[in-house]
Amino acid sequence: MSITSRKEIGQRGEDIATRYLESKGYNVRERNYQRKIGEIDVIAEKKRKIIFVEVKAIRAKQGFQPEDHLDYKKQHKLIQLSRVYLRQKRLQPTNGWQIDLIALRFNPKEGYSLKHYPNVLADNY
Repeated sequence: MSITSRKEIGQRGEDIATRYLESKGYNVRERNYQRKIGEIDVIAEKKRKIIFVEVKAIRAKQGFQPEDHLDYKKQHKLIQLSRVYLRQKRLQPTNGWQIDLIALRFNPKEGYSLKHYPNVLADNY
C-alpha cells in the first residue's frame, strides 16, 4: 500500500470508515458535509439515530495515535456542524444524535487498524 499525501490518507480512511459503518448496519446519508466553519466526514443513521462521524487517519510511523487529533477546537466545531446539519435538513431524530470517532492507523506492511469510538462527545452537547 503506497499512500503518500495527507489527503490520500484522509480519503482512504473515509472510504474504509464508510464501508465499515455500512457493514455494521449503518445507513450512510452523506459524506464530506461542508460549511464555512468546517466539515463532517460521514453522516450516518442507525435505529433512527443520526450519527456524525469524525474520521482520523495517520501513518503508523507517526509517533502518536489518530485519536490525539480530536482536540477541543475540533470537538466544538463538530457539535456546531451537527446542529447546523439537523436544522438545515429539518431533522428531529427519534432517538437523538451522537458524534462518533473512527481512528485508522496505516502500516505499509500490515495494512491498517481501525478503532470505532461511539458517542465520544456525550457530555459536551
